[in-house]
Amino acid sequence: MAKKAAPKGRRECIVHWGRFIMAIFAILIAATHLPYAGLSAGGGSPHNNGSSTGTKPAGIQLGFQALGLWFEIETIAYTVIAVVFLLGIRRWYGAAVVFNAFNVVIYFLSGYMAIPGITPMAFGSRFAALGASLSGTVLIISWIALLILSLVFLKYDKGSELEKEI
Repeated sequence: MAKKAAPKGRRECIVHWGRFIMAIFAILIAATHLPYAGLSAGGGSPHNNGSSTGTKPAGIQLGFQALGLWFEIETIAYTVIAVVFLLGIRRWYGAAVVFNAFNVVIYFLSGYMAIPGITPMAFGSRFAALGASLSGTVLIISWIALLILSLVFLKYDKGSELEKEI
């Protein structure tokens, strides 16, 4: 016996909730990157160092750091991805899937080997990700959930009415 398709109203409700859940996962990913964003400036404001003279204490590095810039890019990108999924702009789903898959691969690859410009050494702790810290656990679960859901939505979601007007 063939299974009946869900009524159109129910299907739309599921799609809307699915988009909302994907946006939540994307915002969680962006939020876990926030503590590391801002590292590319290298040192921050001289007024925040606790001295009354405004001089930099020894040990603070000045200059550009690529890793901090990457965290800033990821924070912005996952915020945009959240908006893309929330609004149902299907033409950007593919880019979101590729960016998210790239991040998952790089994360686990950095557990095996150093990646020039990103990690100075391999981080074996990446494979104990679900026990390392709460933010690491949230990050991994959100990345994988977003990747799986976005692949499903890439196949089955037709996009929103907003996209048809663009």
